[in-house]
Amino acid sequence: MLSRLTFDVDAKVKGGGIQRKSEAFQIALARALVRIRPDTKHLFRKYSLLTCDSRRKERRKYGLKKARKARQFSKRLYNSQSKFNLKP
Repeated sequence: MLSRLTFDVDAKVKGGGIQRKSEAFQIALARALVRIRPDTKHLFRKYSLLTCDSRRKERRKYGLKKARKARQFSKRLYNSQSKFNLKP
């Protein structure tokens, strides 16, 4: 279907990593081709080239090291004011 059409593409993609940049370019190119040839939409939809990944990095929460990473929990008390002072 698209074999007879030729295009010169020059694109700049900013932000994110290499994988996200390539996916953003892939979606942009697929959307542009669908605008030129609307009958090819089902092909791009079949290989899920028209849907973007909506996952984002979760924000860091107050009191944690990362978004969900917390300090290791310990039941033991090692300070001098504990009620079970084990020092002789």
